[in-house]
Amino acid sequence: MSEYDDLFKKFDDNQLAGQQNPEPQPDPDVAMTKNVKQPRINGWILLIYIVVSFLVSVGSGLYILVKYPNSAELKANVSVELDFSLYNSDDVDFPYGVVIYGTVQNLNTIELPNMWVTVGLYAVDGTLIDTLTFEEDDVPINGILVLDYTDAYVDPIYSYSVIDYGYDESDLFYILLNLSSVLICSLLFLFIDRAGFKKDGKDFLARPFPVLGKIIGGFLIVYFAMIVSQVILQLLGGAVTSANEDTIASMFSADPLALVLLFLLLCVFTPITEELVFRKVIYGFFDRKFGVVVAVFVSGAIFGLMHVISYGDYIQAIPYVFMGAAFGFIYHWGNKNIFVTMGVHFINNFISFMVYFLTVYGITLF
Repeated sequence: MSEYDDLFKKFDDNQLAGQQNPEPQPDPDVAMTKNVKQPRINGWILLIYIVVSFLVSVGSGLYILVKYPNSAELKANVSVELDFSLYNSDDVDFPYGVVIYGTVQNLNTIELPNMWVTVGLYAVDGTLIDTLTFEEDDVPINGILVLDYTDAYVDPIYSYSVIDYGYDESDLFYILLNLSSVLICSLLFLFIDRAGFKKDGKDFLARPFPVLGKIIGGFLIVYFAMIVSQVILQLLGGAVTSANEDTIASMFSADPLALVLLFLLLCVFTPITEELVFRKVIYGFFDRKFGVVVAVFVSGAIFGLMHVISYGDYIQAIPYVFMGAAFGFIYHWGNKNIFVTMGVHFINNFISFMVYFLTVYGITLF
């Protein structure tokens, strides 16, 4: 045996050990492929969201146009006769009482799926104090919506006006319309980004308690953001609720089918659709281009505006912007696992759903 035999033996042993327990190395090709592929997937998600939303909107408009070709005549045959009176309330915090009474009648020759009137209450200087909407579903020929509204306010009411009135499809129609939009989007998103969902799902199952902790913590962050936004909104003189919230609240009724569909709409498919679009796509784009801070605030602003733009009450975007920014922060904090923000979104919407659900049956929590 030569003096070099032991040296070669050690070399061979080390080489063999390296073959038996190779050190895992990141594959740069896989990382590059992911960085190229994910933006492409995100682009498809955004395109699908825009196209599906557009087609559903156009389709519903065409349906109503075909069903009601003489819309101006139908509206003209909705008769509105209202009046109001004032009284002094016994409540020192809300001393100015108001009563609105009257009728809205369907004078058309067809039954109307929905008949409504919106009333504004004003201060002496013309400032709008409150906006009230009254509606009735399935109004027969000569059917009447009777108004008998009583409430009290902090500020004195000086006058009222009928802002608008008319007819529409039923709440169930719009529930199905919105549900079909988010359902189609969700299913297509799940298919197109199935690899991303699989990865995030594995991460969730590998560390369920830390992820659940971030979901609960994320909800508390959203709750705090909403408190701050409401304080700012009140300082600016905004209404307590937005038109978007009022529209959702008006859809709740004691109809079991409507309640099940609303649960699917608000608590299941809306979180999936909105989190994929606003967090994974919009937040992801600005995060890659400009960093986390810009991504949080820009995606939050877009999220907020998208929830009020169709109603025009832009000051009410404030709570939604705060909520969207909070979701963006939570997405970053949750290692960009989409199930974290979906979970937070579900909890937030489920609580709102339960509040409206209980109100239908006369139970008020707040």
